[in-house]
Amino acid sequence: VWQADKFLQSYPYSPVTSNVDIIKEDALERADSWFDSFFSRVDAFAEEKKFQDAMELLQNIPQDIIGQEKIQEVKTKTDELVLAEAVERETVKIEKMQELQRRWNEGMTMADSGDFDGAIAVFTELLETEYASKAEVRIEELSLQAAKADRKKAAELFIRFTKTSDVESRKRLLIESRKILKNILVKYPEVEIAQRVLG
Repeated sequence: VWQADKFLQSYPYSPVTSNVDIIKEDALERADSWFDSFFSRVDAFAEEKKFQDAMELLQNIPQDIIGQEKIQEVKTKTDELVLAEAVERETVKIEKMQELQRRWNEGMTMADSGDFDGAIAVFTELLETEYASKAEVRIEELSLQAAKADRKKAAELFIRFTKTSDVESRKRLLIESRKILKNILVKYPEVEIAQRVLG
């Protein structure tokens, strides 16, 4: 294209000017097609959120063979990709935080409804996230609450044991009470009432 332009400027009255015009048009069409194919591949990468690959492709366009207008197009496209990548990164971060918040709320709802083990399981999943310190505190609190609730159940069974005269019922109540207490030591070994439970 550039050579054809140069020829037409240097020899405007040449008898082959019309041929050069045809060659210029054909070369221009093919050059635009080549350039557009680069951009369509860049757009395809951008659609797949492969922004680094798209920018790498733009950097591979040889700038010494494209005009100033095309260089500006490449620069504009690169700027768009940098912005799109930043937006995508922020969107993913926000979605992740919303999911963590949803899980946290789910755990809190379980805790409020008395499902301590379910809540502890949810908060344990959050230990590897930004919610780790908060989750650790909640796990500790819930473990204590759950241990106290189970200890209360065991105490109620023990009181029933002391008031029952039937030997089989007494045995069953005592075994059930002991089973609950042993379970506390297995599930919540670190709770502050562990020694009392053991006693």
